[in-house]
Amino acid sequence: MRKTFFEVPIWLWIVLAIALIYHICILPISPLPWFDETYFASMGLNFLETGTFEAKISPMSDYYYPQTKAYGPGYFIVLSAMYKFFGFGIFQTRLPGLLFGFAIILTGFKILKASGIREILCSSFVILLLFDPIFLQNIHSGRMDSMALMFTFWGIYYLIKSLQNKKWFDFGLVGVFFGLALLTTPRVAVCLIGPSLVLAIS
Repeated sequence: MRKTFFEVPIWLWIVLAIALIYHICILPISPLPWFDETYFASMGLNFLETGTFEAKISPMSDYYYPQTKAYGPGYFIVLSAMYKFFGFGIFQTRLPGLLFGFAIILTGFKILKASGIREILCSSFVILLLFDPIFLQNIHSGRMDSMALMFTFWGIYYLIKSLQNKKWFDFGLVGVFFGLALLTTPRVAVCLIGPSLVLAIS
């Protein structure tokens, strides 16, 4: 009998662990820091210091385009907690996004498996995503995208489970995770339209 942990094959856990260690090692150097990272890092640091969701950098940009009102507080709470316990820096800024990205990979595997997809194809999804340069570049960036997608994936997973077992607790978890995704960034709403329609008509 093949050994699994949380319904994921042990060999796949090993592959993910090796990949995670590699990406942690290169996280501070790839890619070069860019504007969004510095802006969000400034907002996370300012929330830690003052309790307000404002960025100290680029005041003219924020005046003409108030980005602070375009995002939810979830990511900046996580980022400020990271700074509080581990200090301020590019590695600390990027680490949450990387960890959320690997959570997406695992959850994607579980979504496919819960949908009745063969394990070999579920595993292929994981391997392909581990070599997708666009996905990897995104989770190396100090942004909230991977956090929002992680909550979305968790909601989709429990949506599938709730449709299978009809448990109200699982239906409740769908709402909780979709809500957390929206509190991370309202822009993720476009990803929630389909699952929400399925939930509404089921």
